[in-house]
Amino acid sequence: MKFDKLNDSLLTAMSADIEVIREHEAKTVDLLGAIMPSVLQHVHGNSNPNMMNNLIGALSPANRKTALVFFDFYQAHKYVVDPEDARKRLYGKRDKGLKKAKELEAVKFFSLDPNTGEPNPDEGYFGGDYWLWVEEKVKVKTTDVDYMALLKQAMKNAKDKGGYTADELFQSLIADEDDLNLESIVDAVKLDKDLEVELAEVA
Repeated sequence: MKFDKLNDSLLTAMSADIEVIREHEAKTVDLLGAIMPSVLQHVHGNSNPNMMNNLIGALSPANRKTALVFFDFYQAHKYVVDPEDARKRLYGKRDKGLKKAKELEAVKFFSLDPNTGEPNPDEGYFGGDYWLWVEEKVKVKTTDVDYMALLKQAMKNAKDKGGYTADELFQSLIADEDDLNLESIVDAVKLDKDLEVELAEVA
């Protein structure tokens, strides 16, 4: 594949699109910062998970993961399979045994440290600041990829499903040329990233 240089009109259009994305991202950050605490308040005040489910259903995958960690930490409704659609999950019945403890944690989330009048994440006081909570409590962990295991699986797939012989696979691995199917081998297991990133549990 040959990559051609983009002309000025395309570059201008791309720059404009990036600015639109920037505006939407900023708006999403502001909206989430305001609505997440409000929905948590509603869940505890009304004992009803519907607003929480509506919000979860509206979020992007990345924001959804973070929101689920937040809600699981601060409220007692269980995240279960939707009885009307087994492909979906939603918050359903509340675990009464966890209700009081979750309420106490939620109260601390909305409060400032009584000794300083300031947020104190180490003690669970966030002053209702959702993004401060995310910054302090939701950690990203990385998992190293076992490339040797992936390569072995790729070669097995190339032989079993791609019809390559052992000699062809060997030649592909040692050759410098681009046309000897090394790309096909690694594509068999989609070696397209260095790290798997997932949300860790709340620290």
